[in-house]
Amino acid sequence: MDLNGGDKEGVPTSYSWEIVSSSEDNCSLQADSYPPTIGAIIRQARMDKNLSQKELADRSGISKVQLCRIENDESAPSKNSLWKISANIGIGYSSLLVQAGYNNVSGTNIFLKRDGNELELERLICSIYKADSDLLDYFTDFDTIGTDENVKVLKLVLQAMRKEAANENDESLTDTSMNFYFRTLFSSLKNFILSSLTPIMESY
Repeated sequence: MDLNGGDKEGVPTSYSWEIVSSSEDNCSLQADSYPPTIGAIIRQARMDKNLSQKELADRSGISKVQLCRIENDESAPSKNSLWKISANIGIGYSSLLVQAGYNNVSGTNIFLKRDGNELELERLICSIYKADSDLLDYFTDFDTIGTDENVKVLKLVLQAMRKEAANENDESLTDTSMNFYFRTLFSSLKNFILSSLTPIMESY
């Protein structure tokens, strides 16, 4: 059954599923209604992320049984549960609150990191804009290109950049063999990207 709804604060616009019993998730998806319920929204977002119920439950710090009951609309999720889940399914916390019936919340979207802490979105945007405003445009379709592997690569590159900056600004840092190895390796990676990968990407 396909359900199409409006795109609001990251809620998927297309829902497609069957009433089945999953051996992995060990629970059945109940008959859906329109507009989709909070359980259906969470389930579809989880499936879009290719996460099993156990994986999402573990990442969110809730039990698999609790998540199953939420997805089947057998149990109303608490605000705390929605807060934990939202960081792992790509839907804003405030949007989930409204979909769950907590209509007394403001319409301001809140984005959370995987550890559950709020992401300082304005500070992040300002930081990127000061560096190069074009960077913002590269993240506009990140929900499409942001596979687990790509996210891991991006994290490692940013961590390496942060470590490089820390090394350069810390005069008291001893030049150990590990620091030398890191600088050599990261320098080679940057040279490869700038000299070899850049011309290839510009030719597309």
